[in-house]
Amino acid sequence: MVLTGLETVAAVSSFVQLIDVAAKVASRLNEYRGKSGELPRSFLEISLLLPAFIEVVRETKVAVDDNRLSDTARQAITPLLKECSTQISFLDRIVTELLPKNDETSIELFRKVVRSLKYDKKIHRAEEAIRKYLTMISHQGIASARNKDAATPAPPKPTFVNRPFHRDTDHVHRDALDQIITQTHKPNGTQRLALVGLGGVGKSQIAIEYAYRTRDVFADAWAFWVNATSATNLENDFRKIAQALRLPGWDERATHILKIVYEWLCDEANGRWVMIIDNADDISVFTAPPPVGPGASQVQTGPHSVTPQIRDFLPKSSLGTILITSRAKDVAFELTGNANYYIHVQEMTEEESMKLLNVKLRGTHAESDKLELVKLLGYMPLAISQAAAYISQRAPLVTVSSYIEDLKKGNQNTTKLLSSSMTESHREIRRSHSIIATWHLTFEYVRGFHPSAARLLSLMCLFYWQEIRKSLLVGNYEEEMKKQKHEERRLRVRLRELWGYISNTLRLRNNSHHKQSQPRNTLPTFFDDCVTLINFSLLKVSANGQGFQLHRLVHLATEKWLDINHELDYWSKKYVRLLETTYPQITYPEPGFSDWQEYQTLFSHAIRAIECMPSDKTTLYVWLRLMLRVASFAKHGGLYTEAESFSRIAIHYLEQLVGPENEHTLQGVHELGEILNLQGNYQESEIAWRRAWSGRQRLLGTHHNDTTWSAMSLARVLFSQGKAEEAMAIEKIYAGKISPDTPKYLLQMLEGNYAEAESNIRQSLRARQEPWNEDAVEDIEALADMLAVQAKYREATGLLRAALAIQVRSSLATQDAIKTTKAKLASTLACHGHYREAEELLRQLTAEPLNSTTNSNQQELFAHNLECLGAVLAKQGLFAEAEKIGKQAVEIGEKTLGLEDIQTRNAMHSLAETMRLKGQYEDALALYEKSHLTPGKERFSESNMSDLRWMAECVDDIREVVRTEGKDESCWERMKRDDRSFLLIFFV
Repeated sequence: MVLTGLETVAAVSSFVQLIDVAAKVASRLNEYRGKSGELPRSFLEISLLLPAFIEVVRETKVAVDDNRLSDTARQAITPLLKECSTQISFLDRIVTELLPKNDETSIELFRKVVRSLKYDKKIHRAEEAIRKYLTMISHQGIASARNKDAATPAPPKPTFVNRPFHRDTDHVHRDALDQIITQTHKPNGTQRLALVGLGGVGKSQIAIEYAYRTRDVFADAWAFWVNATSATNLENDFRKIAQALRLPGWDERATHILKIVYEWLCDEANGRWVMIIDNADDISVFTAPPPVGPGASQVQTGPHSVTPQIRDFLPKSSLGTILITSRAKDVAFELTGNANYYIHVQEMTEEESMKLLNVKLRGTHAESDKLELVKLLGYMPLAISQAAAYISQRAPLVTVSSYIEDLKKGNQNTTKLLSSSMTESHREIRRSHSIIATWHLTFEYVRGFHPSAARLLSLMCLFYWQEIRKSLLVGNYEEEMKKQKHEERRLRVRLRELWGYISNTLRLRNNSHHKQSQPRNTLPTFFDDCVTLINFSLLKVSANGQGFQLHRLVHLATEKWLDINHELDYWSKKYVRLLETTYPQITYPEPGFSDWQEYQTLFSHAIRAIECMPSDKTTLYVWLRLMLRVASFAKHGGLYTEAESFSRIAIHYLEQLVGPENEHTLQGVHELGEILNLQGNYQESEIAWRRAWSGRQRLLGTHHNDTTWSAMSLARVLFSQGKAEEAMAIEKIYAGKISPDTPKYLLQMLEGNYAEAESNIRQSLRARQEPWNEDAVEDIEALADMLAVQAKYREATGLLRAALAIQVRSSLATQDAIKTTKAKLASTLACHGHYREAEELLRQLTAEPLNSTTNSNQQELFAHNLECLGAVLAKQGLFAEAEKIGKQAVEIGEKTLGLEDIQTRNAMHSLAETMRLKGQYEDALALYEKSHLTPGKERFSESNMSDLRWMAECVDDIREVVRTEGKDESCWERMKRDDRSFLLIFFV
């Protein structure tokens, strides 16, 4: 008689429950014996019987599974199972109740001993019953199964186990597939390979096609698919493999499922197989201890002192191959053990992209449009499939050309299109079908485990996607969100402690684990963060090795991710300030770099910053200054239309923000006149320059240098229009204003033409007879100044060393002149990042204290050198000494120069920076307020351009401190009410 479906299910369920409870009781008894060395006598015989009992019940279950039991055996088994379950449940209850625990007192133990006496007879009866039932089950179940005239079931037929989807008939062949087949199908081929690349690049598609092709070549080969997104998913898929292989105990919780699959696959007698381990992105999944049910023992795969990990149960066989897909290069290396055993899957080639688009896209479309589409999508397979599905589903309303137009409209349109989900038969339902959502999972993982790298990525996504220079990144993201970083470090340490506690509780650690070193408290470096992003294929080194680049869609997806997490505005402001400070600091917004390609790179990034128009006044002011500089570069690059557009936008917002006759507004107007003049638009150029001249006369005075340049520019454009009389009248007003003895390079420097000024100084130096003497020092230092302004610190440092050597040798040089040159050299070295040498010079300069004979210039230089020394020490992380010296600089400034002197306030600001970096936010905030909320007249001159910029940055610093500490912003109200702080209102 054959069991019905319901009867079979009921029988199997009873067996499984009985085995689980019996295994739990056996495990508890063994655990107690391991701790105490012996068992109470009443439990000793039970502990010896249970392993054999469990094995017999397991064999009977197999017989039921294979339908090998006779009718007689089936009828006998049902009441036996019921009675056995009752007895084993009784034992489970009393074992829990009576066995002593580690933390119990002697009184509690005595009470348990007394209580156990009344159970002795019941335990003995349970022991006799189990012996009896053991014999009966063995005889009725197994013997009957042997005697039944039934053929032994055939072994399972090799198949594709747990395949996530059917074979893709539209599969586009990739070179990576050929590499895998070549390395694994040959005799003694590679047993373990990995595919590494971005999510959506096609790794899983290549892997599943490889599995099918392997089965095409080797018909008797098994194929297994394992999802490694978590240890639980991996265990579940291993259990499905065990079920398909009909391994005993596959459906029992107590079974060490990884071990039994591992042993079967390692046995070469079982034939050829291929295993795909998909989404192996998290190494902690594989370094975790294997999940083991109650009653099963841990298996040591190496020395006794080593706890087994899940990766120890990835099988090895000369007839088997494991192919791993991962987004993380370091995980691939850990699992393959060799950098030669993983293949980096890049974006598709243009030919492959066109093939994929053609098989996915319905309708007829122009080849040129399709080619442009795959280029815009960066040859990314998932993005191409997504776009093809979107167009096909909405045809004829949407075409390839209209989709391209929407992509080009801007980031919001692009992210909307690429966030739309689509369904494909060859892609798992549980996977994201959107390229944006796919990458957001990677971003979240990086943020969770590598927060510093996530901050670096957050900043990088705002740059233009190519040629992102290291110098633009280092030091500009690490100091963000200090409080969050502290919490992250604290949480990681706590998690490690918690894991250690859990591991010890479960006795999964041994002596060597107790000796492991303490968690590392050092923060990741820029190099570490870059390696993390490169490992996840989010970042690439540029082809010329001079910078980095992001995939265009990664660039876009990261920006969208920031927007979703409400961080885009925060990082945009940081980026705008960074780009504004990167451009040269000059009077007029003229190019400060002689190297066009270098400036072209900065121009691309600055255009990105211009797209990030801020809403707050402080950052808006910085953004407008940047726009004026970008307009100047566009002008010198012949991009007159762009330059005019940038200038007009900047002037429009400056008029609203600081007024029509603010110096920055008039600066933009003057620059607009220059741009219009270069385009031959003399009439509008005249209007602009006339406005700049008249405005500067009222603001700065008739004979101010800036006013003079606007006047002479106006005269030039008047001559161009034949208005010689008015032009000559203007020149007459300014005749003699600029001395004919003034060096030509100084005039060019005043105009902001640093490149031309540099050329003229070099000519002046070449005209001097070498070796240079004291007379050449002025020109040498002038050239060094020009180079430092253009961030050419290496050459500037060399020139200052030469000037210093001349002064030291000369009998004419004063000690004040030598000290000034040393101070310049120290500052230049510090700008170049040579903090140690700068520190040595500054210590020399501050070694001699001030005395009563020190003049005001010397006092200011000494205070400046002290301030610089403190800043250099802080840059090296020597906060204690930096704080001490910073306080000295403030004290000297207050005593000798006064509280309202620029140098005193600069020293306060530098000390506040040190305190902020040190994490003493309250002290830092107090210093910021003292430095900036009671301004001196010199510091806040409305006509001083660098001071306005400096002030805006300082206010940003205060706001950052207040924001980081979570304080209220009541100090801003005090600033608004303070009549001495009227200028600050523009920046709040």
